[in-house]
Amino acid sequence: MTKTILFAVVYCLLFCTTRAQTFVPDKTGYIGDPKFRQLIKAREYFLVGSFDTIQEKPLILAARFMKKGVWGLIDNHGKVLNDPRFSAFVNPGDSIKKHPEDLRPNKDYYICSEGTKQGICDNSGRTCVPIIYDQVDLTKDNIVIVKKGGLSGAFTANGKVLLPIEYQNIWRPSPNYFVVKKSGYYGVVSLNNKILIPIKYEYVAWSYSSPNIFVIPQGGKEAIFNLQNKQITPFKYDHISGFEKCGVSVFQTKGPKGTKNGLIDTLGNERIAAQYDDIYTTSSLRLITANKKNPNRAWLMDLNGHIISQHDYVFIGFFHGGYATVQEGNPNNGKFGIIDSTGKEVIETKYTILNNVLYNCGITKVELNGKDGLVDKRGAVVLPIIYDGINSDSNGKKGYIVIKSGKYGIASPEGKLLINPDLDGVLETGQFGFIVQVNKKFGFVNDDGKILIPFKFDQFKFFGEKRIFHGIMRAKYEGRVCLVDMYGGEYFGTK
Repeated sequence: MTKTILFAVVYCLLFCTTRAQTFVPDKTGYIGDPKFRQLIKAREYFLVGSFDTIQEKPLILAARFMKKGVWGLIDNHGKVLNDPRFSAFVNPGDSIKKHPEDLRPNKDYYICSEGTKQGICDNSGRTCVPIIYDQVDLTKDNIVIVKKGGLSGAFTANGKVLLPIEYQNIWRPSPNYFVVKKSGYYGVVSLNNKILIPIKYEYVAWSYSSPNIFVIPQGGKEAIFNLQNKQITPFKYDHISGFEKCGVSVFQTKGPKGTKNGLIDTLGNERIAAQYDDIYTTSSLRLITANKKNPNRAWLMDLNGHIISQHDYVFIGFFHGGYATVQEGNPNNGKFGIIDSTGKEVIETKYTILNNVLYNCGITKVELNGKDGLVDKRGAVVLPIIYDGINSDSNGKKGYIVIKSGKYGIASPEGKLLINPDLDGVLETGQFGFIVQVNKKFGFVNDDGKILIPFKFDQFKFFGEKRIFHGIMRAKYEGRVCLVDMYGGEYFGTK
């Protein structure tokens, strides 16, 4: 009797309290609460992936788990989900290389499948768009673009035909129309398949920030059209870039002095004549930087070409977060600094190499006397200029890899040194965290430098183009391929 009561108490401690608890994942979908690890161990899960939002209203956060070779889905309250609507999320097995990231049901509809075919079902399980298509894309406003046998069409999510299955491809830059390709030519049609811009051009270019303006070619030149098929400019430009939110675009013309850049608006007005070798626009600041060569000279201007900064720079880069890189002196060995949107020099032009802009957390990499360091937008050194190299594939957003005397370390996006340069190798995953090598063995640390996967594996392999698939990694250990998670779980029952 006593043993029975004791067993019941232990069981309840492991299961009852955990089931009632809400676990809060971090930004990567990982749960650091020790009680969640107890839950995993008590249920004998081999693997648990990261938590994702699989439904917004009502909010459902869920992660894949594997037990005895079978995949399932668990929410952040510890409840196992058996809802058929979420079946596409459950098994990452054979489809792990091609699993669509955006296969998330919206409020009323979701993508359903039978074998290799897809369709649309509503949340009651009723089939709205037949499950006969090779590919189905569902938008948040319930528009469906389908592909079958190399041709595309469009429906509403409740099954109403918008475009017949006769187009080679369909894009939807705006809620109000589709850009289509048919018989090798491009045009624009309305949501009820009415032709807005004839399907006769070799391409139709658009910008999401100015979706009702199009760049269309003819005879090797480009012109601007609007959604009503009105031609705004003649076909005289060699290239017109995408329009910014502020309604301007850089255009190019070729002449005796080479290719020159100018600025044009959506009404066809040339704000700045084609006279510069480079122009960079910053829509949010309503600024441009213009550069000329032979001799080198650079200007900071407003959108009408009025000069803001009179400083004698030989180069001004593009703005990012309100800051831009500048160079003064000889273009081949001049010094670099950073200015803000008013033209004020916030980092003195004294560095031999400086990243193009101030990236995440207002930090930029600099080089001085052959050594690398990090400085902030006040010019203060946040990581000493003592390293042989500082690298970051994410421009500092995920952190920095520092190199000193042939060894590697990790610094945070703010420039704080997380791991001293004592490692044999460090590699960014492109998603979160770092793959780390110590004594020819590999492990994994998160963005804070915490070890999540021990340094014992011979190799980490890709899932298609990714190294991490929803919190699961593919590794090689003593000649065997396995799956590993961020909680210490390992599964060798995979090829």
